[in-house]
Amino acid sequence: MLPPDDVYRGRASDGEVEILSEPAEVEQALDAARRQLRAQDLPEEWADTGKVFEDQYVTLYRDPVRFPGGKLGTYLRVAWSEKLGNGVVILPRLNNSFVLTRHFRHATRAWHWEIPRGFGERNAPSIQNAARELMEEIGVEPIALKHLGIINPDAGMTAHKADVYLADIARIGKLDQSEGISHAIVRQPRELLDMIAKGDISDGVTLSAISLALAQGYLFDGKGVPLGP
Repeated sequence: MLPPDDVYRGRASDGEVEILSEPAEVEQALDAARRQLRAQDLPEEWADTGKVFEDQYVTLYRDPVRFPGGKLGTYLRVAWSEKLGNGVVILPRLNNSFVLTRHFRHATRAWHWEIPRGFGERNAPSIQNAARELMEEIGVEPIALKHLGIINPDAGMTAHKADVYLADIARIGKLDQSEGISHAIVRQPRELLDMIAKGDISDGVTLSAISLALAQGYLFDGKGVPLGP
C-alpha cells in the first residue's frame, strides 16, 4: 500500500493520472485547461489549481495533471479534513436480522434506506468511532463489533476511506431525528437482498457493507445456511 504522500504526489506509471509539480509542466497544464474552457465560453479561473475550498469537513483540490496518453489539464479531488480519521460504517445485526434506518440526505434531497455511518475522530480508535456512531444514530451500544474491511465510498471523486463493522445489538434505542432519521426497520437476510434487487436500497455505502457481510458468510437463510458464495 502506498503511503499518503505518494498518493498526493501522484507518482505515475502506465495508466495512472500524474499530479504535476514541475513549474513548466504545471503552466502547460493550466494553459491546456484554460484553452478548453475558452472554447466552451466558460470562466478561465475554473482552471486555477491548488486548494479550491476548505472547511472543517472537506478540502477540495484542483490538481495540474498529465492524463494517460500524455494529455495535460486539471482534475478535481476531494479529501476529508486532516482533522478527521477514516469514516465508519456499521451494519447492525439484531437476532440474525439486520437494521436499516430511513434517512433523509441533503445531497440527494431524498430519503434512503441505509445503515449508520459517519466521520471518525482522528485520534480515536476506529472501533471506538464505530461504537460512538452507533449510539448517536440508533441509541444503542454494541454487544460486539466485527471489522469487515475498508471501503472507498467514491473513488472517482474522493480520497476518503471508511472502516466497515458488523455490530451485534440487543435492541434499537432512540433514533437521532435531528440527523434526518425518521424510523428503523428490521429485515431478515433474504428480505435485505430482495430490497437490493428491487432497488429499494440505493445507498452505495450500505450496499458495500452488505456485500462484505454476504461475501464473508454473515448473512444466513432461515435454516442457518450462509447465503452467497
